[in-house]
Amino acid sequence: MADIFILKIHVSMIATVSSTTTMNNNTAPTLESVLDNQTTDYFREFEAFLHQTFCNENLAFWIAVQQYQREYPDHGDEKQCHLIVHTHIRSNAIQEINIPCDMRQEILHQVYQDHYYHPHIFDHAVDSILELMRANSFIPFLQQKQQEQRNLEMDKAQQQQHNKENIKQRRSIGLFATSSSSTTTNNKMTMNNSSQPNVLTSSISCPSIASHHSSSASYTSSSVLHRIKRTFLLGNVAVAAAAAAAAKRRPSSMPTTPRTSGESNRRSWSPWRKRI
Repeated sequence: MADIFILKIHVSMIATVSSTTTMNNNTAPTLESVLDNQTTDYFREFEAFLHQTFCNENLAFWIAVQQYQREYPDHGDEKQCHLIVHTHIRSNAIQEINIPCDMRQEILHQVYQDHYYHPHIFDHAVDSILELMRANSFIPFLQQKQQEQRNLEMDKAQQQQHNKENIKQRRSIGLFATSSSSTTTNNKMTMNNSSQPNVLTSSISCPSIASHHSSSASYTSSSVLHRIKRTFLLGNVAVAAAAAAAAKRRPSSMPTTPRTSGESNRRSWSPWRKRI
């Protein structure tokens, strides 16, 4: 009966297992390889997935039986065998596994009736639980991992596209600023060149004319400075002359009352002297 149950599980899940294995045989590990390497990240992630889906009793039973077979490979141990049966095989156990009823009764009969504790009494149960984990837990776990990987790749592609768009935008802004600054510089140069076309053309065409222009330019600058100095000097002189003329035109501040009698007589007779 146990062989028939395992065969039914194989037949029911063979399509899903084969499709998943064919699609991921190069990247995804197998269930056996994950369970054999319990120090890898895949095992820890699969164990966490089993806890999330409330199927951790299957993994706990598989680990307990593997440890039991390594420690007592020939004859078994009564205490350890009873512990496994009490924890996983009996009805309403703490971590009861999902196996057929006849398989459960056969194990209980061998342990409690026949007192048979050899590790091989759990072989059919281990195979059944292994296929149950493969169908109900490991395949969804791989699918979840693939979906997470696809999401990461999509996020990475979107980030790269966003970075490319930012780079293009920055380049376009930089080119616009460069073109505008170059256009402004060219306009200024054009205005400066248009203000003195004859000097430039003459300087280029004839070296003697260029030297004449340079000497005349220096002479012009010196003459301009001389004129400025003269203007300041003449301005100071003109100001002084204007102040003197104003002082001459200003009436003398004579006292209104005569200081002596002679002065009074002179003032009163002065107009008559001028008339005579």
